[in-house]
Amino acid sequence: MAFPSVQTLRELQKTLNSTIDSYVRAVEANDIKQSIGISTRAYAAARDVTDAFCDPGMAVLGAGLEPIMNLALRIAIDLDLFILINESVSLAELVKQTKAEDTLLHRILRVLVGTGWMAEPEIKTYSLTKRGEFLKLAPWRDWIKTSFDSLAPVWLEIPEWLRKNGYRDIIDLKNNPSMSMYGVNWFDNLAKYPSREADFASSMKLKDEFPQNALPQFPYASAIENFEYELQQGGSDVFLVDVGGGRGQYLNQLLEHSDLPENARFVLQDLSTVVSSVIRSAVKFEPMSHDFFSPQPIKGAKYYHLRAILHNWPDDGCYHILSLLKDALKAGYSRLLINAYILPELQVPAIPSMIDVNMWLYCGKERTENEWHALLRRAGLKVLRIVRAEVGLHGIIEAALVDEINFGT
Repeated sequence: MAFPSVQTLRELQKTLNSTIDSYVRAVEANDIKQSIGISTRAYAAARDVTDAFCDPGMAVLGAGLEPIMNLALRIAIDLDLFILINESVSLAELVKQTKAEDTLLHRILRVLVGTGWMAEPEIKTYSLTKRGEFLKLAPWRDWIKTSFDSLAPVWLEIPEWLRKNGYRDIIDLKNNPSMSMYGVNWFDNLAKYPSREADFASSMKLKDEFPQNALPQFPYASAIENFEYELQQGGSDVFLVDVGGGRGQYLNQLLEHSDLPENARFVLQDLSTVVSSVIRSAVKFEPMSHDFFSPQPIKGAKYYHLRAILHNWPDDGCYHILSLLKDALKAGYSRLLINAYILPELQVPAIPSMIDVNMWLYCGKERTENEWHALLRRAGLKVLRIVRAEVGLHGIIEAALVDEINFGT
């Protein structure tokens, strides 16, 4: 292995320090868009430092063996290792609690130590690292289970599907790897396995586990006066419709932490199989059965909110969803809110770029700001503004009818 020269390290150090300083200045100036771009460069600079100490051959070998890490994590979750390990625990104690053979357990634990999920302060004694502690939370464990049990089988099908289909992008709802494997789309196949479907639903709660500064904070309070005036004029008393909002995670958080009008209605819409589990007396919103591929029954609400919906669909599917919502908007008043990833045009970070490729399973995609503008324009809508999270790539796109007279937000 060839170690980097002192000159190379000095240059890498200078670049990394300069990028971190720029990021701090952008955050202190509350320049969110600038800080997002700089954070991407900072991540790349830190990776360059790591790469300088990493032999390229070992990096390639590690990439090929990375599924073994996922395998070890999956087995560890089945054995409840991340729950059983609180402080330092011996191999003998873990064998006693899991009933697993000691040699098998030792080999799995070695992988988890080597990949940074656990520490080994003494021989055959284990504790959790910071990232390992996250797997004490059910949604994170269920994400590992979902990726291994339900996503990975289709990932393995994709190279062969692409070879057979001339390396076309995967956007055809009738011809895609999931249909090739199962004869139905990915979600319909998942529904055949209740335990896996439950794991997937649990893993989707990760959206609510992000720190507050990684979630866009839309200024709903600024629209209260506009809403109350509309109400006085005989308009809709619905302030927000959360379309495809699951079991109400977003609405629960919004109503708990926001100062919103007491005389306003908040409506949760999703398929009947989803909203039927919501107990009306326990929530401050109204559950309503609705398929977003059918006409929107609530007309003229102030806001229609879509969170993590459109990335599941190709552009044609999104156009259909948006067109139906467009028909419900009241010109000069109603607003559409799209709560989603907004990818940068340059140097997309690793996790968002991989999430985008994972959307092949559903024929969906993550989109850049320009792609969001184009999609909304096609549906007869225009972007008014984008409210971004302080860190990361999440944002809320506020849109309105393209031909309306803008009477304010």
